[in-house]
Amino acid sequence: MEAQKILGISNQDFYSYKNIDFNPIKSDFDSVEIVGLGENMHNVGTTFEAKTKLIKYLHENLGYDLIVFESGLFDCDKANQLMKSGDTQNVVLFNSIFSIWWSEEVKGLFSHIQQTQKSDHPIIFEGMDIQSLDYSEKYFKSDLQKFVNYLNNLCNSQIKIDTPFLVSLKKEMRYSNTFAKLPTKDTLVLSHTFYQILNVMDSNAAKNDTNMYVSFWKRNIIDQIEDYRRQYYKKQPIRDSLMAENIKWLKERYPKKKMIIWAASIHLADNTSSIDNKAYQIANTGSYLKKQFGNHYYFLAFTTNFGRGGYKETGLFSFKFKHATPGSLEYYIDSTCSYDFAFLSLRDPSMRAKLALYKIDKAKIFGKKEIKMDIPKVCDGVFYIKEMHSPKYGINPD
Repeated sequence: MEAQKILGISNQDFYSYKNIDFNPIKSDFDSVEIVGLGENMHNVGTTFEAKTKLIKYLHENLGYDLIVFESGLFDCDKANQLMKSGDTQNVVLFNSIFSIWWSEEVKGLFSHIQQTQKSDHPIIFEGMDIQSLDYSEKYFKSDLQKFVNYLNNLCNSQIKIDTPFLVSLKKEMRYSNTFAKLPTKDTLVLSHTFYQILNVMDSNAAKNDTNMYVSFWKRNIIDQIEDYRRQYYKKQPIRDSLMAENIKWLKERYPKKKMIIWAASIHLADNTSSIDNKAYQIANTGSYLKKQFGNHYYFLAFTTNFGRGGYKETGLFSFKFKHATPGSLEYYIDSTCSYDFAFLSLRDPSMRAKLALYKIDKAKIFGKKEIKMDIPKVCDGVFYIKEMHSPKYGINPD
């Protein structure tokens, strides 16, 4: 009887070439505009594959045409431009994201995204992060200069992109996604020019932004500023709040598009206050999205009973998920469902009641260890994987 509340997926169906039938859980996404697909650790190949399969279903059956990665706003937008201009190579998309996702499983997703460009519902590819990646280093300076020229002509301003600014900007992009502080002298050089640009943007002449060109650059400049500032204010969740602002802006840019977010669970969780680990009790992106969009935002957590993760399946660059123990969500699913994969809805009141009745109060939603938490407050649904495997790295992107 309990298993009826859980959609089970066999090992054979999951690894077959056919699409998985997610129709039994279709009602869970009624009125949902944004679906956040998490991962408890970044190097978890089976989760990557599960997310890829679910994305294909959401796109083909429920009209989710916008995919947003936990990677740079500028970088992913540049990848989207290159793809829309006809570059069909998967490497175009890979170059815009963090290398933790350069895997065979994500290659399957990117191949699907490229294939949709020839369909009536092509997928739009965007990013939400404030950090700089490959395309920022390659294109940001020249694209910014083009925008400043446009702004100067539009507003009769005299902003100049000089050599000291470009030197500091190059250095900032090298420091991005590191724990090092950009030297103060460089932050002053960047801030001087960036705030000049922002001030002109706020003038009346720049407010008629029908194509969102101005607001796109406003978001990117704010991201650059906050990227170097956050190393000076490490106790403030600057990155998560800015990622939430970027998602809000993307919803404004694509008002009729339903969105899927690919990111770590710690960024996407609904409410982290009940998690019995202070490291996770932060004001994260998901909490901002829940406050902004309510039940139109849906966070799906991914978890596992046991298995391996890391850059390799064994050895120094591998880590282990120990078998689930009584009282954990994973143990409960394993004991009530005979399938290797399962989807469990926590928007279902009866399922929430079951977890309370059986005192299920811990899970491996964050990291590789079981942590106590109020699970229904943390997520709207759970995708269960019995045995986790490491991603298949070292791929040929195309």
